[in-house]
Amino acid sequence: MHEVSLAEGIIDAVERAAEGAGATAVTEARVAVGELSTVELEALRFAFDSVKKGTIANGARLVIDRPEGRGWCMDCGKEVPLHRYGDACPLCGGYRIVATGGRDLKVVDIRATTPDK
Repeated sequence: MHEVSLAEGIIDAVERAAEGAGATAVTEARVAVGELSTVELEALRFAFDSVKKGTIANGARLVIDRPEGRGWCMDCGKEVPLHRYGDACPLCGGYRIVATGGRDLKVVDIRATTPDK
């Protein structure tokens, strides 16, 4: 299950960001998981809830944004929505589409509490 290593990477990024901001606790971590990624969302949620224990993100909830997949159709020369690999171009019906977006997973931002100064 590669979602565990992805969740560990999310926690690492969250901890670095929280440390840089002087935060005492993280309440929310927002990530973007592209529509064309091979990430199982429920497995990622479960893994995040497991690996956050004992970290600054112990009480954090995971918010997942789902950017649309995008592709470049080599037949009609247009960028088009691509919801699954192997789908036909919605404009011309061609199958020569190269994915250009919606494949990544990235931490977008965090919400955290900081001590009063």
